[in-house]
This record gives sequence, structure tokens and C-alpha cells, in this order.
Amino acid sequence: MLKGIDVSGSNGIIDFTKVKKDNNFVILKLGNIYDDEKFYIDSKFERNYKECQKLGIPTGIYIYNYCNSVETLKKEIKEVLEYLEDRVLQMPIYLDMEDKSIKVEGKETLTQQCIEFTKLIEAEGYKAGIYANLDWFKNYIDTSKFDKNVSIWVAQYYKKCEYEGKYDIWQYSSDGSVDGISGRVDMNYLYNESIINKTSDGEVEENNQETKLKYKVGDTVSYNKIYSSSTSTTALNPLIKSGKITKIYPGTHNPYLINNSTGFVNDNCITNNSSSSSIIKKGDKVKVVNAIQYDGKSFAKYYDIYNVIEINGDRAVIGVGNTVTCAINTKNIQKI
Repeated sequence: MLKGIDVSGSNGIIDFTKVKKDNNFVILKLGNIYDDEKFYIDSKFERNYKECQKLGIPTGIYIYNYCNSVETLKKEIKEVLEYLEDRVLQMPIYLDMEDKSIKVEGKETLTQQCIEFTKLIEAEGYKAGIYANLDWFKNYIDTSKFDKNVSIWVAQYYKKCEYEGKYDIWQYSSDGSVDGISGRVDMNYLYNESIINKTSDGEVEENNQETKLKYKVGDTVSYNKIYSSSTSTTALNPLIKSGKITKIYPGTHNPYLINNSTGFVNDNCITNNSSSSSIIKKGDKVKVVNAIQYDGKSFAKYYDIYNVIEINGDRAVIGVGNTVTCAINTKNIQKI
């Protein structure tokens, strides 16, 4: 049995070095999903995730559900997965089923929400799970319809967990005290250690790749291979063979995202960086990779190729011929 906690932005700034001393895992709140809005990202998720991965703390996440319909939930979870973008997780992604506003949908709809959620999560290579209290599992969710690999996380603040089915985690208190966190903390026991991804020696490896990477965000690189995702091992022949690193995913096979959407590369397929052939100059022809003006406003992209009319540092004025379209940051365009 392992001890762990689940936390959110309401727990404030957490000292995870202290937390790690007495806890074996952490489950982070990613945010909330709604019927009519883009999903809300928890205010401390990014910080909490980076700290846990840096310290090698096994990490899972949970998503609080306000969605009434199955179709809306599916749409929201697809947005969640786009946001996660192949982040490394050692534990499942859980759907938090507890809000009283969705009880009216009934057992059949709520169960189907859970099923569709787990399908979408597992299709992206993550483990999936459902969190609920004992009343919800008894009266609002039919777990007999779940795939056997779905992780069950039960909340019951009592001397023992009375859930009669198979479960992996028991949240036994919301009133815990943990060194490194101010105020009350949710406390959990984990009984099925197989839901934690471990290295071959049985340990969760600390994610120090970020400090070992050769390149950083903003570097312009040339490459001879490209990948469709950060975890793919199937190399593709790139049509565009240079671009800027716009995001880094430490701990993945291909940690460098090129131009926000071109594809992913790794150290082995990068041939050089900051090459003169990729430096943008006045008169160059460029492709817009992110249709955001220099002042941060979006603009309509009507053409595949634009001319660079002026250039000053990272500010380029682009257009068609001599007709100006807008000023744009050079990180948002790519030389053809």
C-alpha cells in the first residue's frame, strides 16, 4: 500500500520536495469541463506538474466534470488531450464524477460519459480512471459496463472503504496535514501499484532531460527527419527542413515541437541550429505558421505564401507584393 495526495490550485504554492518525503504519488487537478465553455485549467497545474516531474514523483491528473451530455463531454475531452500534447504521466487520468448539477442526467447517461471518457483517454496512450464517492458508485455509475483496465478511485471519509467492487485508490480523508502544504489536504491510499508506470529497475525516474537537452525554445534548427508526435518512433521525410523550436516536452522521444504545428524532432535528427539559410530577411518568401499579429491579435490567413516587406529584429512586416498584410513576430513565420 502506498500513500499519496491529490491537490489543486486551492492548496496554494506547494513545496513538493517536502511532500515527496512522506508521499509516494500525487494526483493533480488539471481543471474543469463544462457544457458551453472551453475547459478551465487549474491555476497551479503547470507549476505542480513541472515540479512533480522534476522530482520524479509519480503523477496522475483528474478533471472535474460539469458536462450534462455525452457529446459535450467527448468534445471537451478532445480539447483536454490537445492541451496535454503527449505530456508524460506515470498514473491514470481520472474523470471526477461528483457534481450534484449533473445527477439529474441519470445513471445511464452518466455511465456512458465515463465509458466515452475512458475510450478517448486510452486511445491517446494514457491509463484512464473514474473518481467518485461511494454514493455515486452505488447509485449513479454502473461500473460493470467498464473495461477491466479502468482504474477506480473511491472517496469515502470513514474508517474503512465500503465499496464492494475492485478499486485501486481510496481517498479516506479531506482533512489531512502534509509537510510542504498549508491547510487541509486530500489523503489517499493506493492498493494497486501496477497503475504506476515504472522504469525497468522498479523506480520512477526523475525527469532531468530538460537540463540535458541541446536546444531551447526559440532556437532555429535544421533537421532531416520529423515525427507526428512527441512519442512517435516512426520517422517521416520533412517537406520543410528547418524551423523554430516553439515548445519542449521533456522526457519524450521527440521533445522539440517545431513552429507550433509542423511536427516534432529530437537531437538525433537535428543537423544544425541557427543556420543562415533559415534566417529571415527582407524580400524572403515565408509561410505563416501562427496567424497572430505582432500586437497579439489574430488575423485571417488568405494566402499560402507572403513576402517579407520589412524586418526589424523579431518584427517582420509581411504582405503580398508590396501590399501590407500585417506585422508579425518572426517566430510565427517560416522561410520557404
